[in-house]
Amino acid sequence: MKINDKIKNEGASGFFAAANTRHGFYSLYDEVYSERELKKVFIIKGGPGTGKSTMMSEVADAAAKKGLETEVYLCSSAPESLDGIVIPSLRTAVLDGTAPHTKDPTFPGVCGENIDLGRWWNVAALSESR
Repeated sequence: MKINDKIKNEGASGFFAAANTRHGFYSLYDEVYSERELKKVFIIKGGPGTGKSTMMSEVADAAAKKGLETEVYLCSSAPESLDGIVIPSLRTAVLDGTAPHTKDPTFPGVCGENIDLGRWWNVAALSESR
């Protein structure tokens, strides 16, 4: 399902947590994904095409099926992709921690955790296709 349809049809709220402005890149990542406010923050790392947006979309779908409100944060440069999601009632977030809004856990292991999707690349197959 397209992200915009997800916002319209499943009751999720859609926002931008970061954008380019006339003053340069502006980010609310530290406020939206605050480890001081949230119980658990999963920060997804990995190159293009590793499934970061797909994973976040599937988490948002699973939350919606359980009747949980979800805040969906769209990528300002590619609104069909996700920058992150927040499930307020669980005080949990899943977000893209790659550039331009590089993010790492403030309290690693306590409430922040990196997930590296790039570790499952098939390096041999990619090298053959180079």
